[in-house]
Amino acid sequence: MFNKTKIIFAIALTLVMCLTFIPIASADDVPEAKTAAITKLLKVPYNTELPNITFKFGITPKSVDGKTEGDDFDSMPKFDDVSISFDNSTKKIARTSIHETTPAEDVDYYYVQSGALFATDKWIHAGLYVYEIKEIDETHGTIESDGSIYHWSKAAYTVRVYVGNDVGGGFKIDMITTSMNTDDSGETIVDDAQTKVDPTPGDNPETTGKYSKMIFTNTLVLVNGKNPETNPENPSEIQDRDNWTLYIEKNVEGNYGDKSHLFDFSIGIKIPSLVPAELTSYTAYIVEPNTSNEEGAPAYNVVKPITIGSGAINPTAFQLSDNQALVFLKTCVGTRFTVTEDSFGEYTQKANVKLNNTSLGEATLSGGAKLSLPGSNFTQSGSVFGEDSARMLVVGIKENSVVFTNTLTTLPITGLNLNDLPFIGMIALVLGSIIVFVAIKARKSKKENQ
Repeated sequence: MFNKTKIIFAIALTLVMCLTFIPIASADDVPEAKTAAITKLLKVPYNTELPNITFKFGITPKSVDGKTEGDDFDSMPKFDDVSISFDNSTKKIARTSIHETTPAEDVDYYYVQSGALFATDKWIHAGLYVYEIKEIDETHGTIESDGSIYHWSKAAYTVRVYVGNDVGGGFKIDMITTSMNTDDSGETIVDDAQTKVDPTPGDNPETTGKYSKMIFTNTLVLVNGKNPETNPENPSEIQDRDNWTLYIEKNVEGNYGDKSHLFDFSIGIKIPSLVPAELTSYTAYIVEPNTSNEEGAPAYNVVKPITIGSGAINPTAFQLSDNQALVFLKTCVGTRFTVTEDSFGEYTQKANVKLNNTSLGEATLSGGAKLSLPGSNFTQSGSVFGEDSARMLVVGIKENSVVFTNTLTTLPITGLNLNDLPFIGMIALVLGSIIVFVAIKARKSKKENQ
């Protein structure tokens, strides 16, 4: 019994001694890197054509070996601003490579990485050099002045560069650690240990999906058109079709087409998720050509404005007759929409769709059905979002239109058709026989009762 106790005690003592040699991770342990780069993430609504845009980042010396002033601090290596550019040739990254846990379904993600940072031989001695990296907000160009919705990154990263003595003389970077101290919205992050990131650059984010995790995230929503500068109930901007960023137009054709009839429509829209929450609807206008010959008369009359709320579950109903149109003067690129025309009589329904100034083709139905777009029409492309019944059309930066044409060339002929006379004669003969039979039976029954 005593020997067993000694054995158990020895095992326990051994375990305790082993535990003392297990390294405990600290804030400075992970992650470590030998090189560092900046990654700029630009988030835009689905199917947005990227403009030419350059972002710049400043690298500010903060301390060397804890000193924030003096000769050593003044002699810290200085680095030029870092530029990262995007244009319409930049490729969006595969969704499986996005670093966010739940990326938004209607957002495209573009990652572009800088070259290697801190590539210098001007270190003054071995030691710890600390820098801060932030985006320079004045360098994003004119994208705000054109009415676009833009949010630049207010993130701040502290980068610690550990410089050691090189065996061949001079100095070398032994290690780089990076931590995010302020997030993209400008909020200070309290727990520094949980914000450490790996700044090691990848080969090519577009193709390999690997990139530095020192990420600055910007969002950009391009906006077509602008708010009316004149009377919002009857804006002068409506007179120029070049100002129509999205429109649904109605044409009636055929020898018997009723050009005065109001055809029933409905439209459902979804404003991009990157748009601020306060924008929940668009104002659209039902317009028709002005038939007045008076000099100086406007080209179009506004029948009435309509508020179109975001949310395809409850589409907004409206009516159009021949040559009328539902016109939007301001829309966000990436806005998704569906539009449906109810059937009426024997009209043949046809719709031509153009998105981002590119024709998607024509959809046709003949009598007795609703023509819903996109529905199952059109091949999957950048201008069609979603799958199956959830498919929606997508507004681009250029012209966007859906033109419905209803055609009625013939009317059903009323009266008798000569081809039907034999059948009508047979029916009449049968009915006559029944009537005669009933009359004879009735007379016979009457005589018997007398």
